[in-house]
Amino acid sequence: MRFRPGAWLTAAVLLVLAVLIGLGSWQVQRLEWKEAVIAERATRRAAPPISVAAGLPDDPGLAFRRAVAEGRFLHESEMLVIHRTHRGRPGYEVVTPLRLADGGHVLVNRGWIPIARADPARRRHGRPAGRVALSGFLRPAGKTGRWLPDNDPVEDLWYYPDIVEMAARARLPRVAPLLLVAEGRARPGGLPIPLDGAAPLPNRHLEYALTWYGLAAALAAIYMLLAVQRGRPTDEPDR
Repeated sequence: MRFRPGAWLTAAVLLVLAVLIGLGSWQVQRLEWKEAVIAERATRRAAPPISVAAGLPDDPGLAFRRAVAEGRFLHESEMLVIHRTHRGRPGYEVVTPLRLADGGHVLVNRGWIPIARADPARRRHGRPAGRVALSGFLRPAGKTGRWLPDNDPVEDLWYYPDIVEMAARARLPRVAPLLLVAEGRARPGGLPIPLDGAAPLPNRHLEYALTWYGLAAALAAIYMLLAVQRGRPTDEPDR
């Protein structure tokens, strides 16, 4: 019995193996990157909360820090970010400006509502009047993927939060550069449902890496079997 893989078979298998191993190695790199991001966010969230003001510096290092704010909601200027789900149910995320004591504003993601409750008249109890105190975490706002369409402020269509566009739509003169995502219990009337800011980032890169490496190993095993099969003498009896 001889090992006779064949030139074309070897070339094809080597090419595919290179691709599979490359994909697995890329997922390992992604794993290291994701673990670093998760650790950094955990460190920021463990830091003491900061107070939000319109003069908050546009510092990326403040993203995902815990924060507190006091002011009055401008419910008449709320905006709904579409195509958001909660436990598999479609709906919206409610972004409402909060007027701060210093006269500035911060945009607040107040949480999720179902499609059927988009009309503010159907959730009056969830729109508190007067002064409110909020706690949550800061996050950047903007387009997070090429697949997302652009916002249409004129038609009040929002596919993602955008500080500059939303501030212009609501005619807010001074706005904090980061979005405040409110946390805590559900609002009076049960809506909006606050987002879970402590939910971990998805991290399945190790699983993906093992899948690619496993496919590479399986291909190598099949290649070996085929090469040995080709090398069997034609007159060798089957057993």
